[in-house]
Order: sequence, then structure tokens, then C-alpha cells
Amino acid sequence: MSFSKPTAVSSLYRTTRLIELPENVALCDEELRQDVGVLRERGEFDIFQGCVDGDVVPESLNDHLDALRLKASVSVSTNDRVLLGYNASAARNYSLEPLMLGRRLPRLQSGSIRQLDETADKVLLGGARIAWFEHDWPSPDGSWHRWSTLKMAIFGFQKVAFCLLSLSRPVMRLANESAAPGRLLNEQLVVYQQLDEIDRQICQGIAVGDSTGEIAASVGLTRRSIEVRRAKILEHFGFSRQVQIVRLLVRLEENGLLPD
Repeated sequence: MSFSKPTAVSSLYRTTRLIELPENVALCDEELRQDVGVLRERGEFDIFQGCVDGDVVPESLNDHLDALRLKASVSVSTNDRVLLGYNASAARNYSLEPLMLGRRLPRLQSGSIRQLDETADKVLLGGARIAWFEHDWPSPDGSWHRWSTLKMAIFGFQKVAFCLLSLSRPVMRLANESAAPGRLLNEQLVVYQQLDEIDRQICQGIAVGDSTGEIAASVGLTRRSIEVRRAKILEHFGFSRQVQIVRLLVRLEENGLLPD
């Protein structure tokens, strides 16, 4: 698939066929249902089609989604996870950028959130039109929210099996990171258990306040090796700060989940 054509949105894509979305969205919350209603009434399928065919610059779909003024963060991808477009809210919440248009979206990090995301995709690939779920996830400012996410399959394309329309919005702010439910802690436990013995020792050293040099001496590695491994550990968990490792190990110990 190529998005190299510099074709602007023409009147052909303003005519237009409205998006045919399934009616049964009763399970999801009211604001998502309202957004689906707007997409049914004003969503222009031909712009979606033009992005798939490469006849329309993908930024046109971004502009169209922004013009709809939907409350949710909205993104559109093909069934094989090639990003076609998104609105400004999705750009903020998912860190989407123009350079990602036309490229395969990366999988979410390991754990229950990734499992939910992949399960929803499998359900849609299996022929369902709708998948809805709630999950807990940090916002760009670092605060934690419970999110309501609705994924819908849009059919009618020749080049791809379907487009995947994803709408997501925060429905509840959690008090802080430790307020995330047990399944998130269990998710992080699984990630912790995937670390090798040395990385777990590094985490434990961080938790008790050891310096990089002290950790290096205890595991028989250089300071540089510890720094590299520490950065990979943070990436593995999706953390941005070392103190989050400390908090995690404290929570695991408090819940009796930290191996002796």
C-alpha cells in the first residue's frame, strides 16, 4: 500500500456514501453510542475508501474525523493494523504521528491490555462486527483512567478485508497508579516473572536503594551493563521512571506476590 500520491480530497469524496455501522452497540457507554451515531450520519465512507486505495492523502481522513467533533479518541486501521487515520484526541492519547500513517501499528506491550487488544482483533477477524471492553491505562499526563473502548469492523473495500474503527474514551479517573485494579498488578507480575534472574536482582537492588555501582558489584556486571539493562527493564514494563519499579515491588510484596 502506498500513500505517495499527492492527490487532494476531490468532490468525488464529498458526495458521499455514509459509513454503514452495526446497530447493536447497546453494551458500550452512552457517549460512545453518540459518537457512533455521528459517524453513521456524517462519516464519509468514500474518504476511508480513498485512503485504502491511495487516491486520497491520509491527512484528509484525519481532518474529516476532527471535523466530526467526536468525544472519543478515534483511529482507523486496516485489518492488518496499517494506520489510515486518527483524530486530534487520539494523537494526544496514543502518541500517533503523521509519519505513522500507512505503517503497521506496533503491538501494545505485554500483559492484560495487549491480550484484550489482540482478543478484540481476533473476534473481528473471525467475523464479528463489534468488540467492546474496558481497561485501565495512563493518560499522557501520567494520571490513570478507566477507558471504554469500542472496536468496529467497516466492510465494503476491495483491497482490504475491512477497516477497523476504534473509539476510546476515559470514563473514570483513578486516584493514582496504585488505584489500578488487581488485574493490572497481576499483569505487571507476569511481566516481572518474564525477567531473567539478573534483571530481577537489579529490580530488587533498585527497590532497596542500592546505587548502580552496588548493583553492578552484586551481580558481577559493569555499571554500563546495569544502566543498559535498567533501561530495557523500564521499557519492558512501560515505565518512564525508576521509582515506578520501587512502587511495583512494594505492591507485589504487600500482596504476597513477590517470590522469596
